[in-house]
Amino acid sequence: MEFRIDDSKINKLKSLLRKEKKSLFILWLIEKIALIACTSVFAGYVIYNYSNNMYRSSASKSNTFYVFLCCILVWGVFRFALTLAQNYTVNRVSNEVVKIDRNILYYCFEPRDISGFNNLINIIAVDMNTISDVSLNEKNRKLTIEGKMLGVKVDMIDKLKITSEKMTEKKIELIDYFSPSLYDMLLRYEELHKVS
Repeated sequence: MEFRIDDSKINKLKSLLRKEKKSLFILWLIEKIALIACTSVFAGYVIYNYSNNMYRSSASKSNTFYVFLCCILVWGVFRFALTLAQNYTVNRVSNEVVKIDRNILYYCFEPRDISGFNNLINIIAVDMNTISDVSLNEKNRKLTIEGKMLGVKVDMIDKLKITSEKMTEKKIELIDYFSPSLYDMLLRYEELHKVS
């Protein structure tokens, strides 16, 4: 069974984090103010040029271009900072895959690396028969799983051989923005496992 990332859950989580974290909210607010201010400055500059019949000169045209460029640059800096902050808090990893195969839960991901030199894949394998606790913080969708697991870094998944003998008791936290919900599936598995 394979889980897919639900973009609507990620967007809800970003919105929630922006409200919870004061620094993210302030950055979001500054970005919106910068957008309004830059739009107003550019519109005011264009209206001023047209009202004074200065729009025909080549100097005015080049100045209009530079004012437009500066406005875009100022807004772009704030937008870039906001995007980085949101990605750091929500999307710290990329190419996530959650898969269940033969009672082992595989969580594979690549950590986000700005340099682009990281080509290793992190894999966390959890023996589902040994899971002792599963909890979910409903507010931020943070899922905590305790049980026997093994974490490895590989460059090719095909080379990986995981056995339950190598696993040790650990705890992992991840954000459940998967569809179907990983938390719900683990609870169902736990209930079925207790019955049998």
